[in-house]
Amino acid sequence: MRPCFSSPEIRKPNQDNLTVMVTGVGMAKGLLIARSFWLKGYKVIGADFESDGTWVIGRFSHAIAKFYSLKHPTEFGGNTNSYTEQLLDIIEQERVALWISCSGVSSAEEDGMAKDEIEKRSSCHAVQFSGDQVKTLHRKDSFSQLALEIGLAGPKATTVTTVEEAMEFLNHTPTSAKYLAKSVILNDLSRTSQILLPLTTREDTKSYLDTLEISSSHPWLLQQYVNGTEFMTHSFVQNGELKAFIACESKDVLMHYRPMPVDDPLFQSMLKYTSVFLSRLSYSTTFTGHLGFDFLVEQSWDETGSKAKLYPIECNPRVQTNVLLFEDEMHLVDLYLSTLGNAPTKRLERAVDIYSQPSKTGYYWIGHDLVTLCFVPFVNVLLRKLSVLEFLYGLREFLEHVLFWKDGTFCIYDPFPWWWLYHGYWPSIFLRSILRRSAWSQVNVSTGKVFDC
Repeated sequence: MRPCFSSPEIRKPNQDNLTVMVTGVGMAKGLLIARSFWLKGYKVIGADFESDGTWVIGRFSHAIAKFYSLKHPTEFGGNTNSYTEQLLDIIEQERVALWISCSGVSSAEEDGMAKDEIEKRSSCHAVQFSGDQVKTLHRKDSFSQLALEIGLAGPKATTVTTVEEAMEFLNHTPTSAKYLAKSVILNDLSRTSQILLPLTTREDTKSYLDTLEISSSHPWLLQQYVNGTEFMTHSFVQNGELKAFIACESKDVLMHYRPMPVDDPLFQSMLKYTSVFLSRLSYSTTFTGHLGFDFLVEQSWDETGSKAKLYPIECNPRVQTNVLLFEDEMHLVDLYLSTLGNAPTKRLERAVDIYSQPSKTGYYWIGHDLVTLCFVPFVNVLLRKLSVLEFLYGLREFLEHVLFWKDGTFCIYDPFPWWWLYHGYWPSIFLRSILRRSAWSQVNVSTGKVFDC
């Protein structure tokens, strides 16, 4: 039975007396891991950023014994040492033995650097890649270069630091080739851009590139465009060995998660890529943490598999929301605990490879579906921009999710984070946007992220 739909009486007392800290509990992925440890009987300390003063959902979780509000590294002027110190203060005060980092995109590198210092100065163990490892994998340009070096290259790509460099590269590409410009550093404005370069004329291309503010301090990656379906994977790696693996279809802002069948040839191809990637890393024996890839498949997969070509386009060295798809989070907790040097082997009651047991259930967020499948389509029907039949199709999908899927935040025994998400968190976010007159293009209900225009 799934933990989020189980009675709290199934919580098991543990004999280890370990305290676990989970950061990122304001997101569904962090909350899932915190709840799973709590169900195993462990004391869970939660922490997350509340930079704008809006309380996150993890603050209200029954599974979290104590919540700490963290200052984002940017609030320290980019001083990673100050960010690390606040984590160390919590670890020492709460006697934390294990830290599970559920980094967001904006703090992935800082959490990696914090891991190095925390394990050096305390007895706490971190399930997190090191700072150098995260930096290499997290940044689009360095990951592209690493993949090329180990013989697992993705689409053709080059890094540019000036508009002139970009123009020179585009001028020497085949006429049939098109490229996407991707910011190497975090940038909301470019993450969903699908403008294909070069444009019709040199003047149009240069005018567009001028808007990107390309510089040595803000490099951009020109990556060859692949017209295909996007997929994402998530895995847990311990000392370079793949211990857990999941895959699903993806998109820019993914709010519906359904696991791919394990016997799907495409699933097996992505699993093989991940395994080979790990085997070719020079530092694989010290490589412990969460690893995911974004892939593009150029054509639809057929029974022979001969028509599909897999292109790795990004690497995500952190926990991703599709961690929800693991059928057995309890065993995932055992994997985390096994990273401790003194962890009893009896915790691992069966084989550690759990990639063969994905959930058959899809995940959704009811707040997102109410807006995108019900409210907006209904308004469009009134405005005669959508037919009644199309509206009914969307309504049928909404009812299917409500009846047969699972909300990614809701738990019967821990309902208050879900309640706060829609009655406190998002109303506060939208009210602040109105008062500040700040424009946004998309929101991600599962992570609480707002994407600026």
